[in-house]
Amino acid sequence: MINIFPFAGYPVAVLGLGRDGVGTARALTHSEAEVVAWDFDPRRRDEAVEMGIAVRDWTDGDLRQFTTVVSCPDIAVDPRATAVVARARAAGCEIISDIELLARSQRECGYIGVAGSNGSAFTSALIGHVLSVTGREAETIGLAPTCALDSEPLGMEGAYVLEMSPFRLEHTVSITFDIAVFLGDGEGGQDSDIKRLAPELFRRQTHPRAAVVVIDTPYGQMLHDTLADKNEQRVLAVSRNATLMRGVFVKDGALFDATEGDDPVPVVDLSALCADEHFGCVAAAFGAALAAGVKPYQAMAAINSFPDFDADAA
Repeated sequence: MINIFPFAGYPVAVLGLGRDGVGTARALTHSEAEVVAWDFDPRRRDEAVEMGIAVRDWTDGDLRQFTTVVSCPDIAVDPRATAVVARARAAGCEIISDIELLARSQRECGYIGVAGSNGSAFTSALIGHVLSVTGREAETIGLAPTCALDSEPLGMEGAYVLEMSPFRLEHTVSITFDIAVFLGDGEGGQDSDIKRLAPELFRRQTHPRAAVVVIDTPYGQMLHDTLADKNEQRVLAVSRNATLMRGVFVKDGALFDATEGDDPVPVVDLSALCADEHFGCVAAAFGAALAAGVKPYQAMAAINSFPDFDADAA
């Protein structure tokens, strides 16, 4: 469990008592914050009380008593929660996520963010696997089923690999990602939320930080070109559909490395490893590994040993 020491002694409200909300409330309580939590589901409230969490309905009171409201994604779509968050923001409260609590508590480690309409969980897990196998301490934090604050603290040599949903992107303000991976905006580019919030993934990035962008949709191509034109961070193009002069791409089921701008180097036959729906994810994970300083041959060996490929083959 993460010690959220910056919030010790401060009044914090938690909205939502699903798995992540319970984990957040427990971590804040353990860190000696003044925590009060609420959920509109009485069953969840009862379960939280049994775990020793302070539960009361704070949503109709004077919200100026809180410095911070931690909103949880499983309750965010409830119109009642939306109204509470709007009132809290108007009262001057900051509205943040469990990832923001993690970022303020774990300041020395690295952060890798992965966002996109499809494949973010798979890609995050693969990046975490590659880093771990190649000797770096890494924690992968997906969207479910655990809370980010249930993870282990990391030191300067460690890195959190975070699956960043639109909700997390909107409610996380302190992280500047060392490596930010954008997987795309969905079939036909219809995911308006991810397109609206994708720029947050690259906020404040400067060299030597890196942006890894899948360019297989018009929005992905535009995002890549915008970042490349600004030249504020390293920008790596990834495609599962097109041969690239520079970047990482998939052709005829094989992964190619053209990051040095020379002749593309074949890396691995993906068709023998995983379903074709994962080709773009593997290419993006390989690009992220290179951006993290992993040697191509090391990344290739780590990718080959990824256990989740067995599920594809089954």
